[in-house]
Amino acid sequence: MGAANSQAYSAAKAGVANFTRSQAVTYAPQGIRFNAVAPGYVNTPLLQTLPSDVTDSMVAKMPVGRLAEPSEIANVIAFLASDDASIVTGAVINADGGYTAQ
Repeated sequence: MGAANSQAYSAAKAGVANFTRSQAVTYAPQGIRFNAVAPGYVNTPLLQTLPSDVTDSMVAKMPVGRLAEPSEIANVIAFLASDDASIVTGAVINADGGYTAQ
C-alpha cells in the first residue's frame, strides 16, 4: 500500500518481498525455503507507550478491529518453519488483520 511520505519504507517493503521471491527460486532446488511475514500493528510494549488516540486510530484501520498479539505472529512463523509448510516458498504472508486486503 502506498502512503504519502513513506517512500523509503515502501521501497524497503518491496525489497524484502522481491528478495524473498528471488531467494526462494535460487535455493528451492536445494530444499531451502524462503518466506517472509509482514505483520501489521502488533500489541507490543512499544505500542503500549503511545497515546490511546494513536492506537485507537490503528485499530480503526484494521478490519478485524484489534491489534495482533505477538503470539499470533509467532504462530505464523512457526507454521512457515514447520513441515506443514514444506511446499510454501517465496511467500510473503500478510499477518495484518486484513489491513492490506482493503
